[in-house]
Amino acid sequence: MKKKGDASINLADINFVKARYEYCLQLYRIEQERKEIIEKKAQFYLSVITLFFSALVLKLDFITEIGQIALSKPSSKETIILYIVGGVFFISLVIALIFVLFSVHMRGYLIEHPADLISALFNADSEYLATSTDVALYTSTAKSFALATESDRMINARKSEWVRLSSFFLLIAFLSFVIVFGIIVFLKLH
Repeated sequence: MKKKGDASINLADINFVKARYEYCLQLYRIEQERKEIIEKKAQFYLSVITLFFSALVLKLDFITEIGQIALSKPSSKETIILYIVGGVFFISLVIALIFVLFSVHMRGYLIEHPADLISALFNADSEYLATSTDVALYTSTAKSFALATESDRMINARKSEWVRLSSFFLLIAFLSFVIVFGIIVFLKLH
């Protein structure tokens, strides 16, 4: 029977350590792919929000026209609805922007390797490697991947929630924009 600290390592131990390393590496890669997907969604939503704001800035005459239509019928039910839905549009767009910026700004990903790689791998008194064996290297590296994966998973969950909320408010902004546009057409025709 092998005692703790025994230097002899059998093939089953090496295979287990390698399998654990590969498993941790695969989980780490999956979490990195998830991070990239979340960041691409955030970039897309930011582009859509920027498009909305750009369209509004470039079409200031449209906003002026809305004001003129609203002033021509100041107390009508349609004008009041126009003000409310227009306010919902702008507020939703700003909230969506804030949530996207929160997801983009969030940092704190752990690196999957020691910060001082040369000292960790090549110094005799390294805390990263207990012994200079392939098992120690696989074990230490698997731990680094596991720690980074756990940390990244929590960060990705928060980012994902910010992006989800942003998409919800972006949907509200889009729907309210459609309603505003419909009310404007209705008011122009009547």
